[in-house]
Order: sequence, then C-alpha cells, then structure tokens
Amino acid sequence: NIIMNLLHAKNADFSDRMGCDRSNVSRLRSGARVPSPKGVTTRQFCRAVCTLAEERGCVDALCNLVGADPEKPQALEDTVRRWLFDGSKPLTVENEQMPMGTPYHIFGERLSAAMELTDLSNIRFSRELSIDASHLSRFRRGHRAPRPDSTLMHAISDKLYARAVQLGKIEAFAQLLGVSPAILADPESGRQALNSWLCDFSASGNGPLAQRLAGSIDALRIPAVKRPIPSDIPPYTVSPLYYGDNGLRQAVLRFLWEAATRKADHLLLYSDQNMNWLTDDPVFQQQWAQAMIACVQSGTRIRIIHNLDRNMQELLAAINGWLPLYLSGNIESFYCRKLSDPRFAHTLFLSPKTGCITACNVIGKESVGVYYYLTDISALRALETQYDGLLHLSKSLLKVYRGGDYLPSGTCRISSLEPSISLATMPEEALNALLERSDAPKSAKNAAYAAWKQEHSRLDQAMREGYLFECAPLASPEAVAAGSVFADLRGISVPYDSETYAMHTEAIRSLLMEHTNYRFYPLDEPHFSETRVLLGDQSVSVSRLSTPSITFSISHPIMRDAFSIWLGQLMQEHRMERSELFALLRRY
Repeated sequence: NIIMNLLHAKNADFSDRMGCDRSNVSRLRSGARVPSPKGVTTRQFCRAVCTLAEERGCVDALCNLVGADPEKPQALEDTVRRWLFDGSKPLTVENEQMPMGTPYHIFGERLSAAMELTDLSNIRFSRELSIDASHLSRFRRGHRAPRPDSTLMHAISDKLYARAVQLGKIEAFAQLLGVSPAILADPESGRQALNSWLCDFSASGNGPLAQRLAGSIDALRIPAVKRPIPSDIPPYTVSPLYYGDNGLRQAVLRFLWEAATRKADHLLLYSDQNMNWLTDDPVFQQQWAQAMIACVQSGTRIRIIHNLDRNMQELLAAINGWLPLYLSGNIESFYCRKLSDPRFAHTLFLSPKTGCITACNVIGKESVGVYYYLTDISALRALETQYDGLLHLSKSLLKVYRGGDYLPSGTCRISSLEPSISLATMPEEALNALLERSDAPKSAKNAAYAAWKQEHSRLDQAMREGYLFECAPLASPEAVAAGSVFADLRGISVPYDSETYAMHTEAIRSLLMEHTNYRFYPLDEPHFSETRVLLGDQSVSVSRLSTPSITFSISHPIMRDAFSIWLGQLMQEHRMERSELFALLRRY
C-alpha cells in the first residue's frame, strides 16, 4: 500500500501490467494473499512497480523508499522484492496465480477471491454444491468454468451471496465487485450482480480481441458492392407476428428491404438479446449485410445503440460486421450506460415511417420468443419517443473521421502503436531532406508538413502535461541502406536513406534523455502495415494511414480498456534497459 500510494496507482494499474484480475491485486493489498518471495506473482508485481515508477517519473522516490541505488536501475526490481519481504516471518503461501494461458483464469481468480472472503474451503463449498472437490479445484485454477446460464453457476452465485449476508460481508463484497452496496443489499439484484461479475471471463483476456479489431481495420478495404436490384431481394414472409430465431430473421429482412426500397430517412436500432439469430446462420448473415448496404446506398442513416454490459466477443462480432458500412458515413453507434434487464431481453428496430420490430422475451427463451411487426403510424411515433429516451441514456461508441488520426483535443497522456518510427518524433531536418528527395506535388508536400506540425504539437503538449509511450518497429541498417524502409509522410511515398534514418533515431534518443515521460519500445517487426493505434485517457483511435485515410474513434470503456491491456502487454514484452536501448538506437 505504501508503494501504491507513492505511485498514485490503483488496483487496475497493476492488474493491467501483471496480466491478472483486479481482485488478485486487492487480495495482495489486503494481505489475504501472500505470494512466495521468489514466485511468479512477486516477480510480476515488482516488475509492475518499476514500470509504473518509470512511467510516472517516480524512480528516484521509489529508490529512496526501498534503499536502491539510482545509478543501478537494473537492480531495482530485486531491491523492491527484498524491501517487500524484509523482516517477514515464515509464511503459509497460497498456490501461485494460475498462468495467463489457462482458459478461464479470470473466473478462477474471482471465484477464489469470493471464497476467501466468505471463508469457504474447497471441501466445504463442493459439498454445498454437490460436486467433487477436485472439480471445484479445477474451477479455481482456471482450467474449467461452468456455463454462465447453467444451474451450477447460479448455485455458486446464490450460495456465495447467502454466505456473504450470513457473515455480514456485503460491503466487502461490494468493494470486491466494484459496485454500490445498495445493489447487493437487494437479494435478487445482488445475486445477479455477483453472477455477472463471476461470468465476465474476458476481463483481462480482452487484449487479443482488441488486436483482432485493429487487424480488421488494417485489412479493411472499401467494398465494391453492386447496387441491389429487385431480383436480389430474398423472399420473406409478411405477418404481424413472427416466432423464434427464424421468424426474427424473416422480420429483419422485411424491415430492411422495405426501408431500402422506400428510401427511409433513418433507422433506429436497439437490442440487448443474444446475437445468435444473426451469427448462427451464415446465409442469413450475407442476406443481412446485402440489405444493410442497400439501406446505406439508398441514403438511409442508421443509428444503433449497443449495451455497456455486452462482453467483448459480442461487441467485436457486432463492430466487425458493421465496419464496411461505417465507411459510408451514414452509421452512428452508441452504447447505453444502463445495465440491461436481468430478466427480459428487449428488441426495438424502428423505421419511423415504414415499420417496427419490437419484442420483450424472457432471457434464454429468445429463440422461441414472439416478435411483433407494427406499421400503425401512431404506434411508430410512440416507439420513436421511447427510443429517444434510450438514446438520452447513451454515449457515443464509435465515430468515423475522414483523414488523419483523431484523439479528443486536450488529450496529453498517449500510448501508441506505430507501423514505423513516428512522424511526431521525426526532426524537422530529416523531414525537409525527405521532402526534398520526393517528386510529390507541392500540395502533397505542404499537407505532409502540416501533418508533421500537428504531430509535433501533440508531442510537445504530451511532454509538458502528460506522457507519450510509443511502440514502433526499428528497421535493420541493411534494410534502410537498401531503400526499402519508407517514412511516415501521410500520402507521400519516399524511403529513408541511412542519414535521415540516423537523424530520426538520434532524435528519439534525445527525447529519452531529456524527458522522463517519453518512452520508446522497439518492436521486432510491424504489427500492421498501414494502421496506427493511439490510446488516450477516454478513447482510442485506430487509423488507416494509407489513402483514403480513415479513423475509427472508440470510447466504449470496456473496449478502451482492452486496448490498454494489449498495449500494456506489448510494452512489457519489449521493455529494455536504457543502456541497451541507447546502444540499439546508436547503431544507425
């Protein structure tokens, strides 16, 4: 706790860098868990301490606290470890944290934290659940997990909640879950909150999903889709009522094609039910995509509200399916800040002048649910008012910007993943030399210079008020000399020569020497050839830098955190001692 106060750090700061759940850090802070001095958890924690100290300019203060030599930064981790365990008595050590490779390590950590808080052993809890103790042990190690909607999962949540009430630990449970005690005070909402927390298997496993989304944007190409003609429209049934998943698919085809053929002004979409009706049928997915494109091409604007509590897998599937449509500029997406109803799933697809699909089905029974198709104009107006009320509870999820990358103005704490060493760190001398060698028209050169000034201004602000941490590949001297390494000049294709590349790497070295709030993490190779990721305090932007350039700005907190986890893992993997990094930069 002393170290965390010194670093002004929260549990999430450590869990992101350690690759574990926040509850694991909470247990370390409270003393509920004491790892081995030489164990994996201790090494991860000490490494996270040193990383945060570097990031926040607190290395000298940390050295003073633990008695480390500031001139020997390579020994700081060992000194922190010795300080943490100095004078400690022999300890009863728990099993080490399950490795990140286990499929349900987050569930295991959360289940263990809840069991420890309620003083439940494997033997006692397995008896209450009527399962074998070895089965429960596999749950806690992260090797297995019950289905979120299974009887066993509900039994786990119900019994843990009842035990917390019995021991008077509702407030402690609320702190563990990160929710208000008032939510847990009500038995029904309390059990639901606990179940949702335990079943959020993806919490720190979202980094790879963020990487996949960035990869989808990097691979995105403007689709060449022919304008649909009547013969392309698949047959669909017309009815005031539709039943089950197949009925919903029929209703959706009718809804979209009527909107497209009648050139509806706009569509208003919301659904918090599971996505199986869309994702389980590849043929229907193609029909849906074709109908959506038809709506966009007819000039229809589409507004969609997603849920804050959808897991990353569902959000990724939804956004990936919509990516080509976002290029039209006719799509607006939001996320509702309110948690969805734990009992009923709702659907509202509305075209205010043509028709509406509406449904309210018991969760888990949507596949046999009833879906109403309304065309009465008075009903459509009433439902539009309902949708507006929902929109009032929502915030922007994803925006599309033509041109260069985008972060909200004033953002000065930035982490980035670059396809090459960045335009922001390029010295003006190198920029002028590269532009002079280019045969691009003057307008393109002026645009490149303007982009450099904008990037340089962002760098200056970050150095004054925040930080900039860059992950970027360093090319080999041989590749530079061969003229196969191109500068990031936004629309101008010109290769570095050895002299200009050396100017650029020397500028990076100077930044590292002059500013403790600048960090550079050299990658072995580019993650993406044409895409840049900028992570700010409140949002992340993923930008296609090739022409035509386009930026997707994402503000959903779970997705923003997923990118934070991914970039944090990259930085951890490619972190170097300063002397080693300086030697690498000098080789040019």
